[in-house]
Amino acid sequence: MADIDAAGYLPINTVPAGPDSIMASMIDEGGFSCYWASVGGDVVAWLGQVGMDTAAWDAQQSELIAAGFTESDDPIPGTLQGVRSGDDYPTLVNDGGVTYYVSTPSFLTSVAALQNGI
Repeated sequence: MADIDAAGYLPINTVPAGPDSIMASMIDEGGFSCYWASVGGDVVAWLGQVGMDTAAWDAQQSELIAAGFTESDDPIPGTLQGVRSGDDYPTLVNDGGVTYYVSTPSFLTSVAALQNGI
């Protein structure tokens, strides 16, 4: 992810507060998560990925919208953006049966698997 490398973030093994509920459910469903921290450790970036068919994504999307996420086509059509909280701006998109979860919308443009949709 070019944005993360350019920002000088370093990979970390655990997040002090643990994964949020969205990431935890993705992991429970067989997905994976990656985390990076700024050099000072005060900013954490994340990427989660899990296979999710259309029915499961539709259900997840409905839950997220009910919880305050908004639909956007930025940076990828079908993006869902959560409420910004400090440096965190939780964002999800489902593309080709895979759901991606990132800490800020701009990180979606760095996910190689999504390059054709941008």
